[in-house]
Amino acid sequence: MPDPDKAHADFDSLARDVEAWDGSAESASILRQRLRDLIPLGRAPGSAAEAVLSLLRDRLPKAGKGKGEGPLADIPVRLETFSTTWKVDAGVWAAPFLGDSAAGPWPYEDCWNISDEDGAKWARLLGRHALVDEAVKRLLLVFFLHRRRPIWLPASEGLACALRRDGPLRDLISPMWERYFPRLAKGRIPGPGWVSTEVRAELWPAKDEKKAEEKRKGKGPGKGEEKEANGEPGGTWEDEREHAAHVGRHLVHLASCFEATRRDGETTPFTGFSAEWLASIRLRVGEPGKEKEADRTDASILLLCFEALVQNDRTAGSVLPVIPDRVSETGANEQTDEALRALARALEAREAGEAGTTALGAVLERLRKPAWRTEPDWKKRADALWGWLETAAWFRERGDAGSTDRMRELAPE
Repeated sequence: MPDPDKAHADFDSLARDVEAWDGSAESASILRQRLRDLIPLGRAPGSAAEAVLSLLRDRLPKAGKGKGEGPLADIPVRLETFSTTWKVDAGVWAAPFLGDSAAGPWPYEDCWNISDEDGAKWARLLGRHALVDEAVKRLLLVFFLHRRRPIWLPASEGLACALRRDGPLRDLISPMWERYFPRLAKGRIPGPGWVSTEVRAELWPAKDEKKAEEKRKGKGPGKGEEKEANGEPGGTWEDEREHAAHVGRHLVHLASCFEATRRDGETTPFTGFSAEWLASIRLRVGEPGKEKEADRTDASILLLCFEALVQNDRTAGSVLPVIPDRVSETGANEQTDEALRALARALEAREAGEAGTTALGAVLERLRKPAWRTEPDWKKRADALWGWLETAAWFRERGDAGSTDRMRELAPE
């Protein structure tokens, strides 16, 4: 019969070594073998480390057996439960075991078809903790570059963490950033079209715009001569220009996530980026009636970058003072309202302070305002109205009757 005292001693020893894991594949292999050799605890786990290792021992292959017991798909949810129960980051003790090929195919390996909800959980977990092997790298990049907002935003958070542990991944992202924002190092501050216009103009100068226009008029190259877009044949100039804005927005959010968690003295792959630079970007400029307004997607991404930066005291000091002004410059649309709600949640999670309280107040008042009333285009007005109604439901779920009453006061009969 297994000795329970020895079992607990073995679990404790492995937990300490997992905490000290250097992130290498070689040491991960050793730790994985030790996990397979563990005997059961014989009683309920007494710590988060024991709970995590017991879970993984059940899920991953045992010594002398071909496969583990139980699904791999529930690992992120179970780790979240352990984190909540013990008030720690339980992923720390799962780190070297995630992606163990001996366990068979992992759910996240089908990165094109995994659901948004499951993909978001895996992206955060793997980005923060896992060995950055080819499967993890592929998942993070596919999620980050090609999936919808509910999944690429968590992938951006995870990728920012993974950049610290993997040199080749950093070497991939750094030149991509410099290609999209080459003038940032010179201190250039873009206007309201800070991604959609700036990135397109830099990557597709006038001569390429001319080619695109000729193509639209039937004077350009034939279908067989179309330029490849993002490495996929058959893409048009217009497709690649639009993809540039898409990738540019993602890169700015990734830079914000990295900056928000960057340690003192740590170098960054995002040359020229800073919270101060981001805070300097306006979303609307010009005289009334002649204003230039940011693309609604650009505006929402700027707000989501603020969401990342306010979570760190070092970067929050640069963006908190400008949030009221930037919020007042936003247009009325569903996408922007969703970003404002995310920013409000991040501000509420901060310790109270004058700048934070002022910023939060401005965000909540903007959300209450029926800005859709002044939108002349009926299609855009419908989109803005829908976002406003979603905000009303959000306030109601939070039990904020004062805000819903205020929305009724501001809205027309």
